[in-house]
Amino acid sequence: MRQMDVVIPVAPKDFFKLRRCIEGILRCSKNPIRTLHVISPTPIHLAEGCLPEQVRQHGEERFPFTLAEVTRVLASRGCAYPNGSWYYQQLLKLYVFRVIPDLLPDTLILDSDFVFTGEVEFLDEDGRALLALGYPLHWELQGREDPDREEHVHATFARNLVPGFSSRHAFSGMHHHLLLQRDILEELMALAEAHHQKPFWRAFMDGVDVTKWNAASEYVLYHHFALGRFPGKVATRHLDTCDVIYDASAGEHVERLFQEPLPPSGHHAMGFHGFLDLGKRLQTMDYLSDELRRWMLSTGSPSFALTLEQGQLRIHPWPQALAA
Repeated sequence: MRQMDVVIPVAPKDFFKLRRCIEGILRCSKNPIRTLHVISPTPIHLAEGCLPEQVRQHGEERFPFTLAEVTRVLASRGCAYPNGSWYYQQLLKLYVFRVIPDLLPDTLILDSDFVFTGEVEFLDEDGRALLALGYPLHWELQGREDPDREEHVHATFARNLVPGFSSRHAFSGMHHHLLLQRDILEELMALAEAHHQKPFWRAFMDGVDVTKWNAASEYVLYHHFALGRFPGKVATRHLDTCDVIYDASAGEHVERLFQEPLPPSGHHAMGFHGFLDLGKRLQTMDYLSDELRRWMLSTGSPSFALTLEQGQLRIHPWPQALAA
């Protein structure tokens, strides 16, 4: 099996999730992992023995932009949302090959709040990256097996950022992990820089629609670009998972879950994603249909389970996340 590196960016609010995330990918990856790189604003001190030898920590100061700069760009363009960190973490992922020395050309990006629970292959024997199709670009109250709407604010952003970009199908490629390949990502960034005549991170930020809370996705950008420009180097697949989204005020209860065994299931991974004021975020999520948004808000639930099974999305309240 082809070897790969892994990069996990982690914010302080998710430090307590990191150990289980690392254990999951080391246990479940069918591809051998050479080095696991953790990017964080401050050093992470976990209990002795929790970080395996192949883990390396990196500070954010080596990147050619800062959270403060990203936030200032948004403010200068009249953005009313406190969402600088949302775009900042996307840029951290997209710059890994330019910043972290000697990364393998095949490097898995992994969100720190996503835990693999079943064996997964990320590179096939021919060296093709296996890209998860992820969530549909549009979520409906009754999930469809064959979503067909390819237009979305994330696709519009990507089309304006990179010449020749086009959506390849009705799935987003958003699935909390992504196997990046150096030559594909460098071509994407170089095309954007040549077109906009500015550093990639600034072209990215200048293209964000500041009337939206979440107007760009690194996953949508790379997934569809790779399929369009490098079809022989990538392949797609569905991955069955369960993601819990919860109001961050319930964080102590979710932390308790991370200290216990995850419930048995047929899924390959489970995610636990906290939002500040989940109700307000639901109101700003463009991929929700109006019918689905009304239903989710009407439940009054502070947490929901999002299950993906062969591409079909189902959503239901998840009160267990708040169980004492």
